[in-house]
Parts: sequence; structure tokens; C-alpha cells
Amino acid sequence: MNVAEAINSAGGTIMGADGKPTLSTPEAKKGLENLVGAYADGNIPKEGITFQEEQGRLAFESGKLLFMRNWPYVYNLAKTDGSSTVKNTFGMAPLPGATGPGASSLGGHNAAISVYSKHKATAADFLKYLTSEEQQKFFVTQGSLAPVLTALYDDAALVAAKPYLTVLKTSIENAVPRPVTPFYPAVTTAIQDNAYAAIKGDKTVDTALSDMGKAIESAGTQ
Repeated sequence: MNVAEAINSAGGTIMGADGKPTLSTPEAKKGLENLVGAYADGNIPKEGITFQEEQGRLAFESGKLLFMRNWPYVYNLAKTDGSSTVKNTFGMAPLPGATGPGASSLGGHNAAISVYSKHKATAADFLKYLTSEEQQKFFVTQGSLAPVLTALYDDAALVAAKPYLTVLKTSIENAVPRPVTPFYPAVTTAIQDNAYAAIKGDKTVDTALSDMGKAIESAGTQ
């Protein structure tokens, strides 16, 4: 996801609507180069490349990381965890792009009704409850999650209590969906393996992008 955000924020893309890789562009190269350069000059710490999500959060809360890219749920934890050393000092901003906000990867807390369900009406009632204004406000105030109701991002009382909402709105407005493919695990492996090799210096950026594209193409034939 970090690689996708870097490439998208530089104006590039990973895949087209036809599922074909679109990595042979100056913008895609610039995006991966930004990550490679940040690792080489220490802006991405050496141990950071091994962090899983929660390891990164805990390192940030303990004051060992200057920057951290994560989901909005971290806001509430960094503000309330007893061990957090940054609760009164950290701020939030959208991912940076070339001339303004960058492109975050758009995901979701998805809920749906199975076509095979024997209790569709009950499930529909639950979804209405889940997406109600009252429940969405609860998710915001108690877990600093992203509300699904647009109006809540401009709710004055809610924004006063959770100022991250203004930043999150900007991020969502500039977000780009993750690569859409029925071969998502294989495509993910193609991206992360080759990007990791480039960041570590085991491959040039050009070679990594070329190999990434070839692996994405072959994902659909395996």
C-alpha cells in the first residue's frame, strides 16, 4: 500500500482498468524513487522497513519515529495510551504530493448482505443501524474511525472533538482505490517483493518496476 501511495502521489499508476501494468512511466518511476531515496538518506529508518502496522504505531508513540503513515484509528490510541509520549505533541496531515495532497489508498470497512443469507431482512436492519448517524458518531468518538456519512466530516461539534476529521476528509477526497484485480494476493506479492528489493538496493528502480510489471502480467495466468 505504501508503494501504491508513493506511485499514485507522484502521478503514476500501477494498473489500468484492463488489469495491465502501467509502471513504465516517469511518474511511476518517480514514486518508487521517492521511497528508495527516503530510505537511503535515513528519512525512512532502517528498522522501519521491517515494521508491521502495530510495530510502527508503537515506535511512533514511544517517540522513536518522526513520521508515521497509518489509519485514523491511531489518532485515538496515540492520544489515550498511557505509554504514548506524543499524546500532546503530534499532528496529522494528508500524504504529501508533488503540488498538494498526495493520493492515499482507498480501502473500506465493508459490510454486505450475502446472497445466500436466510435472514436478509435482519441483515439489512443491522446495516441500517451500523451506518446510522448515531452509530457512526460512536465509531468516530470512541475509535477515531472514518465515518461513512459525508456530513459528519463537517459536523462542527465532532470536528472540534476530533480535528483529524478535516485532514481525513482531504485524504479521502484525494484517495485512489487499491489495484482492482481478481488476483490481488499475487499482484500484492509482485509489488512488495520488487519494491522491497529496490528500497534495499538489491535492484535498480528501473529493474524493479520492469520485474514488477512482468509479475503482475503473469499473476493472471497462474
